[in-house]
Amino acid sequence: MKFFQIADIHLRADNPRCRKNTNWMDVQRRALQKVATEAIAHKCPIAIVGDIFNTPVVSEEVLNLFLEFAGWLSDDLFFIAGNHDLPNHSMEMANKSSIGVLFKVAELNNSKIKPIRNYMNEVSWQNFGNEIENPGKDILFIHRLIFKSPRDMPPNANGTTAQELLDEFPEYKYICVGDCHKPFCYKSKDNRYVINSGHLTIQKIDEIEQPIGYYVDTDNEYVEEIEIGDDAELVSDEYAKKEEEREDNIEAFMELLQSHEDVTLSFVDNIETALEKNKDSLDIPTVNMVRFLMEDENDK
Repeated sequence: MKFFQIADIHLRADNPRCRKNTNWMDVQRRALQKVATEAIAHKCPIAIVGDIFNTPVVSEEVLNLFLEFAGWLSDDLFFIAGNHDLPNHSMEMANKSSIGVLFKVAELNNSKIKPIRNYMNEVSWQNFGNEIENPGKDILFIHRLIFKSPRDMPPNANGTTAQELLDEFPEYKYICVGDCHKPFCYKSKDNRYVINSGHLTIQKIDEIEQPIGYYVDTDNEYVEEIEIGDDAELVSDEYAKKEEEREDNIEAFMELLQSHEDVTLSFVDNIETALEKNKDSLDIPTVNMVRFLMEDENDK
């Protein structure tokens, strides 16, 4: 079997906070074009291991981008559902999601978009939250948080290592995973593989690794890492610095509030008094945030 593996596309209409791009749809389109080009060059289908969309329901523009992507291909496009694709992380609610549209498109005659179950005689798979289907094949597609090694796991991460996954499922030669956004290919001592293609675009400041995909040829036991590419210079932590500054301002404001002697039993009155007394030293974002918190308090 040959296929080009990707995962964690997280298609979305809104610009990620860490990106300085002016048109995020164009960034996503270029990444998908690169994937299509590689799949055509390798004369193989594409396998998406979950999280096609960033939220269960996306805009028509985002859904149309994915359909446009499928139209570029000369071969089929197979997929499983990830946690971001499903309302309440439940396959039972797939018909209320955008990936549910893809399942319906797959039922059309001559559709290139197909759930991985169409590989039924050749692979095993697990849509997020479900049991493994068609078990016992050489290849398993699963959307699950897997790290290459213990040193790659963040503190308190709710995941397992690649070797632990292979130990859990000894019957599989290849386990293709999604969910962990850091790409890796792990080969065990007994020549078994865990392949995690990571994110397709950089959408978080702590996930700066260049996006890649994997061309997999199981007949020849060949796995090739192929760079998708993204412009890391357009990734910024400016938003994080602004949030930190805002939190510092709010904390300083609350300390000022506690230092006043003329406090009352009314939380709102105390806030209004402090705002008035410190209006010359408070910036607008801090005042707006305090008033937003006051609205939440009034709603209780």
